[in-house]
Amino acid sequence: MSMDIFIRGALGTQLFEYLCGLHTAQTTNNNIDKIIIGTGGKVVAPVKINWLSQIIEVPYTLEVKPSTAKQDVWKKPNVFEALAQSNIIQKIKLKRPIVKNNFKILHVRGLDRSIASIGDYVELVHAIGPDVKLIGDDNVLIDKIIHTTGIGENVSKGVIDDWHLCIGAKEIYCAFTNFTLSAMLFDKNKKIKMLSKQNSHGTVVIHDPAYKCVDAMFNHYYTNASWM
Repeated sequence: MSMDIFIRGALGTQLFEYLCGLHTAQTTNNNIDKIIIGTGGKVVAPVKINWLSQIIEVPYTLEVKPSTAKQDVWKKPNVFEALAQSNIIQKIKLKRPIVKNNFKILHVRGLDRSIASIGDYVELVHAIGPDVKLIGDDNVLIDKIIHTTGIGENVSKGVIDDWHLCIGAKEIYCAFTNFTLSAMLFDKNKKIKMLSKQNSHGTVVIHDPAYKCVDAMFNHYYTNASWM
């Protein structure tokens, strides 16, 4: 039998949804016919882009359609645990070579979902220290954080370049985001610290199952990950 993998989301979620679909196909003994990236519904601009084939080799037919179907992976902590214990992640091939940069990166979310407050980010910057490098989707917010703390450098260059900076980084700090988590898949021994739900004071609150998904990866895949 064959199946299609329907995925929906921005860069990080597209990768995790793809992995979830691969897991389903493997555990149900299905062949994969094609990958369908859904752009339907009221979604932010990054969800309407095919990021997947820009970052990894996808050995299947891939289509972009105005669909709302998806794996809903962030409601499935058990799938994350299963992925961590499978060989699926190891088989994924990046389109770019990994380039180490020795950065201590703080990933800032502002335009799509403000999960952490500026105060949260200011505290993180001080905890990381003067050599902190900031990336993210909101340069105005990043510049405000740097101005408030008096330290740090904005090294953000764009979505794909920033994602590869995360892969090559020495350490990563963030509030909830699948962007940095997906980059961590390719260097699971890297140090990553993420703000817990209790310590995130932005205007958007992420539901508990999503944090449980992250926790599954912290406990079963990443070797140097912790909550702040």
